[in-house]
Amino acid sequence: MTQRANKKPGSTSKPNPGQQHKMEEAIAFVDFDGIAKHQATRRKSWKLLSPAYFYGHEIPGLQDISESYAWGYCPFCKEPEKSFCVNLKTGGYKCMAPECREEGSSMLTFVRNYLGMGHYKAISYLDAAQGEIA
Repeated sequence: MTQRANKKPGSTSKPNPGQQHKMEEAIAFVDFDGIAKHQATRRKSWKLLSPAYFYGHEIPGLQDISESYAWGYCPFCKEPEKSFCVNLKTGGYKCMAPECREEGSSMLTFVRNYLGMGHYKAISYLDAAQGEIA
C-alpha cells in the first residue's frame, strides 16, 4: 500500500517549508521567457528552408517538371526508374512505385522517415540545413 492510500480523506498535505523555499528559488532562477523565445525561433527557423533547395540536396537526380513538382529516384525503395514525386511548394512527397508508396506531407516527415530520426532531432537537422543556406 502506498503512503497516499494511508492518509485520511479529510487531511491535506502541506509541503515542508524548506522544500517550498527551495522550489521557489529554483523557479525564480529559470528564465521561462527566454526558453519560450528560443523554442519559438527554433520552431520557425527550419520552415524558412525552401523545399526545392532541401530535396535538391537530399535526392540525387531530382528534376523539375513544373514550377511546383519535381521527379527523382526514390530514396526509400531504390526503384530503377524515377518514381518519387515532390511538391516544391509544400514539401510533400510520394513514391509512385507499387511496392513502396511512401508518402509524407512535409520535409520534417521526410527526415523522420528517411533518416529514422525523432521529431526534435529532425528539427535540429533541418535547422542545420537552413543554416547552410544563410
